[in-house]
Amino acid sequence: MDNVEFKWTDGTDKTFHKFYLRTENYYSSIVGGEENRKSFIPYNISSSIQHVLIAYINGVPIACSGLKKYSEKDVEIKRVWVEPKCRGHHIATDMMKIIETKQNNNAFNGQFYRHGK
Repeated sequence: MDNVEFKWTDGTDKTFHKFYLRTENYYSSIVGGEENRKSFIPYNISSSIQHVLIAYINGVPIACSGLKKYSEKDVEIKRVWVEPKCRGHHIATDMMKIIETKQNNNAFNGQFYRHGK
């Protein structure tokens, strides 16, 4: 696999919004429809995710993840996604290491996750 380039942006980024729509469709499909996850949707508005990491190979976006701030110290990891054809190459692992570095550099207390179970 070619070298992966990582770039920081925010939730208003057009590339991230495309990933956001793709992940919304995917998450809805695995839980039996949007109705089954409607209570989580307000927490997942793409523009509310302040720190977004996008991975590129040869200029093509192939993965994303983000950090959403809830306070000056509390963040949640959001929208970890790697395109299916690029999975199995530790891209998500590399993104998590970069996110952890950002978390430590910004003195965030930790990450928390919202999930249905």
